[in-house]
Amino acid sequence: MSPGSQNFPRGFGARVALRPASLEIARHVLGELFGDRSERFEDIDEIAEILVTWHQFNPTTALAAAVSADGSVARALETGSDDHIQARDSAATLLRALAAAPNPKRRLETGKELGGARRGSRSSAAAARETLIRRLRALGTLLRDLQVVSARGDRAWLANVDLAAELTELVQSYDTDRAGRGFASVQRAVNALTRNASPKVVVDWLALQI
Repeated sequence: MSPGSQNFPRGFGARVALRPASLEIARHVLGELFGDRSERFEDIDEIAEILVTWHQFNPTTALAAAVSADGSVARALETGSDDHIQARDSAATLLRALAAAPNPKRRLETGKELGGARRGSRSSAAAARETLIRRLRALGTLLRDLQVVSARGDRAWLANVDLAAELTELVQSYDTDRAGRGFASVQRAVNALTRNASPKVVVDWLALQI
């Protein structure tokens, strides 16, 4: 079955289903052959098309992965990995714990769970930083989804559509403003970590912002 014959969800650009393979897809294929998937795309539909055409994603999953990928095909492909699932679980746990906006002491204690290594792991400092960044990116997608749910947006634009029921519960504590501020804070935290800021300082700061 060709990509053009599949049933794409509403919100999934019509040109994704109808147009022939683009220059961007050809570039991606070359990247696959030579081991480089670092190319970035401005258009969510282009990423989703690549996932459907070359990686056998179904259209709904492809769109969700593309929305959360921040322009990176490699990151979109990671959404089905165990590391991503563990990162998302940690992020969801943090949101549940902070839902009632506890006092600063409790916030800081909760934040430690986000920055902590998995039990039994022996991660290097670099690996621990990467794990934290992965968790923060997952947290960002959840906060962005909460904005969609709070605004009663189309479910097709949820990056974590399988968590729709839990997001609906969480939105009682995270309205559009709070989720938006949280998302912006997560972006600042990730940027700080990529500039080698202290993970502990970043996590403590973020726990007080959400």
